Amino acid sequence: MSTTEYCDACGFDGSEWNRLDTVNTVRNLAVLPEIWIGSVGHDFANTRTAPDRWSIAEYVDHLREVVFGMRMLTEVALDEPGRDLGPEIGAPAAGEARTVELGPALDGLATEATAFHGRLLSIDEADWDRSVLLGGVSHSIGWAAHHAVHDTMHHLRDLAAIRDELDPASAAAVGSGSVAALAMSDGGVPKTTVERAQVGRRGLLGDRQHARQHHGRPWQALCLWSADVIDELASLGNPIAPGNAGENITIGRLDWAALRGGHVLRIGGVVCQLSAQAIPCAKNNRWFADGNAQQIHHERRPAWTRWYASVLEPGEIVVGDAVTVEAATPPG
Repeated sequence: MSTTEYCDACGFDGSEWNRLDTVNTVRNLAVLPEIWIGSVGHDFANTRTAPDRWSIAEYVDHLREVVFGMRMLTEVALDEPGRDLGPEIGAPAAGEARTVELGPALDGLATEATAFHGRLLSIDEADWDRSVLLGGVSHSIGWAAHHAVHDTMHHLRDLAAIRDELDPASAAAVGSGSVAALAMSDGGVPKTTVERAQVGRRGLLGDRQHARQHHGRPWQALCLWSADVIDELASLGNPIAPGNAGENITIGRLDWAALRGGHVLRIGGVVCQLSAQAIPCAKNNRWFADGNAQQIHHERRPAWTRWYASVLEPGEIVVGDAVTVEAATPPG
């Protein structure tokens, strides 16, 4: 039975994704592309950087189709387990360029992701292994959920690479900086600062999160924040310091407001990729004079937000290490 996906090109490893991580990420399958794409116009979204490579809008429409397909596979596996659905469909070729309206494509992806997430929540763990046949191979509901996540994570890198190729100033505008602090904990905040840390695929070794329904997925392996933002907040009378708000890596001298989802950061011996802004929770209210951590929410103050990142290349980070920002590259 095919239950776990691996991908040499993008590094996706289904064994790193437990059921909770997978189901909760399905809920974000439309949110993440929107973050990585940013605000782009119709022509930008429909520009191909090569004849055999989809545009940003075409990739989003493909993701919508994949999530729909995995949701339908799940329905069949529940209603008619063991049914033969015929040959497995391989990755489609780019073909002739299509004009796709980005807004409706994102809305369609959101609709499919919401429906699939809701269906997965309704399934007992015992049903996770119900399956159908594709190309003579048994594919389970768990595989379908993994595949929807894998396809999105894979093509997020395509989206960011196209965006940065069309807008090469995007990454260059962030500048370079250095590691001001590293922090970890056995769960909860504040995290304790350390001088050096080993970083694996799931984050700083020895660092943990209590609320796994909100944290700790592979695309949230690291939490990054700006030392300059922390200094500004402290100067305004907020009792805050590095590690207090749950960030693992505090970085100084970057133009924090210029960061975008998909930017690649080389931090000491580690390479990571920004995935999404971290949503502040009530546990961080104590670090703000007005008792409201929502002032660092990206929708309220984008330049103050913390960022989650996935780990592309594990390694060691030491306080003082250089930090550089690079344009995204496609998987492989």
